Amino acid sequence: MALEREPSSSSQNSSEPRGLLYILLSAFAFFSGWLLSKSRTPNEAGSETVSPQDYTREGSGRRQIGLPIVAQSAPTPIRANQADRRTDDTPRWKKIAEWSIAAATVGLLIINIFLWWSTQKAANAAKSAAETAEKSFKLARQRAEDSDEAICNVRGEVESGSNVEHLTVSNAGKVPAHTVGVYIEVSRNSLPSNERITLFQSLDISQDELRGESPILKDVVLSGFGEPDWKKINQIREAVVVSGVIKYENGFGSVRHRTFCQAFLSQPANPGDSPQTPLHVLVDCDRLPTFLPPLYERLRKQAQH
Repeated sequence: MALEREPSSSSQNSSEPRGLLYILLSAFAFFSGWLLSKSRTPNEAGSETVSPQDYTREGSGRRQIGLPIVAQSAPTPIRANQADRRTDDTPRWKKIAEWSIAAATVGLLIINIFLWWSTQKAANAAKSAAETAEKSFKLARQRAEDSDEAICNVRGEVESGSNVEHLTVSNAGKVPAHTVGVYIEVSRNSLPSNERITLFQSLDISQDELRGESPILKDVVLSGFGEPDWKKINQIREAVVVSGVIKYENGFGSVRHRTFCQAFLSQPANPGDSPQTPLHVLVDCDRLPTFLPPLYERLRKQAQH
């Protein structure tokens, strides 16, 4: 049974550090304004200059007597630290309010930092959990695919003395295969080289769905194939070869594409076996170089007896 994939919960994006930056900027702006409001520019006492006055007297008599001009200046002020002498007239309730606001702002900043940290930690934990769940789902799906996927094969056999090739396209998996397409060539090849002598037929087979209990069956007539050909097969000089390409979807969304080549040939009986009737077997073409030599040795022993 194919494993149904549930929609994976995509992890929420972790909160950006932008919120923390906004909090810090707000706190900085508040303290800046508060400090500016507390600062005052000291008043510097300027020096006073007394303008000179002309004191003149008119004589009642015959002449004016000029008096000297005296310039009077204000005494130089004592340059003491006026900031020390200045008294703070801020009401006590206002000071308490200002310090309370400052303390509340700092407390709010700390609380928001911890909230941001907790949110970040929770988001990271949720993301990690989602990734773990996704990996577990993929692993379970892969295991199910490996054990249950559709496995399609092509097989071709000829009954002894017949000239009809029976082709079978089957599914050995536990789930149906979809969009099945097969290209097959049936030929007569020489042995041990496996070189083609005659191409009997090539054909395309396609089907939307292939279930294990319903294989595709196809018969191909081997034109001109008769008794002389069977004699060559029994002497392991020739073989009927089925080759081609198969492509299908394995029931889990993966596409399988592979080539195949099988040789239908004769396997002589061992000396002393009864009956001495040869067996007909299917051998993958890539195994022929190692499969054929023992058969030729068996034929040689049969000839000696």
